[in-house]
Amino acid sequence: MHTTPAADTAAAESATWANIAVRWSAESNFDVWQDLPGAEALVIPDVDVRDDLERRARRWGYRLADGDLGDVAMFAAALARAEADAWAADDGVLATQAYEDRRFLAADRIVPWAVPWLLAASRCFPDLRTDASETAAALLRIGEQHRLAPSLAGNEGLRLPGHDGYGPAGQPGELTDRICSLWGGLVVFRRSLISISGEEIGARRPEARWFTDVELRGNIATWYEIGAARWRCLAEQHPGTGAYWLDLARRASETAEIAK
Repeated sequence: MHTTPAADTAAAESATWANIAVRWSAESNFDVWQDLPGAEALVIPDVDVRDDLERRARRWGYRLADGDLGDVAMFAAALARAEADAWAADDGVLATQAYEDRRFLAADRIVPWAVPWLLAASRCFPDLRTDASETAAALLRIGEQHRLAPSLAGNEGLRLPGHDGYGPAGQPGELTDRICSLWGGLVVFRRSLISISGEEIGARRPEARWFTDVELRGNIATWYEIGAARWRCLAEQHPGTGAYWLDLARRASETAEIAK
């Protein structure tokens, strides 16, 4: 076996993924609104992707523990390590497969879901600010390296008609559902809603009556308009994943209009 630039690059990425997993062990201890396993389940309700993740892991003889962000990051680290070892052994077929599977894992199950959660957590939880921001930055760097969702690529042939990177465009339609899910354009924590309303809400989501107050709906609209502007800024800063953030900007703008 011998070292190559490709092997060194993959080994460095493996270390980055492992560091993300270590940070997550601290981040995941906080009481957040969507405190469920899995990167997607952190930010959208009623989703469990563990079967899919376990199927992917079995192809590599890897065993996932619970499918949370730290667990999936360690899986990505193992794939990067497998790629590095394969390049060093002149096995280009295995190296390419490990690269492609890791890139798809990051694009499909990690970056578009984890980055919004981490950025929201860094603003909402002072004790999480540094670790969450640094983890989000690491994922964004990986996204740039792999160009997971370039903002200038267009959508032709990449998505179903009427869909964006997060699912059917314009769905869900009700405000009570949109603010409980990243599908509405933002990650929302209970303490954020309490702070703009001054009213305690249920453990899972507010009731429909909570949205009859005109002033409160106006606050929500402003909140989502600001969120849309942040996503557009992030897309400019990180064009390699910009398509995700532009999709969220559109969804946040739609939510703002519904709230008005």
